[in-house]
Amino acid sequence: MNDISQAVELFENLSNHRHSDILNQRHTNGKIAEILPMQEFIEADFFLFLLS
Repeated sequence: MNDISQAVELFENLSNHRHSDILNQRHTNGKIAEILPMQEFIEADFFLFLLS
């Protein structure tokens, strides 16, 4: 059972990493980047974190 839980943690970390890659790509290239650059996205996310 311990081996299975380690694999699940690995998939979770991989999923989080992939999500951050997608966000970075969207906010540094293309139409979304023109409207909301990555730096502004990070600042807004941090602000919302502080409010929570």
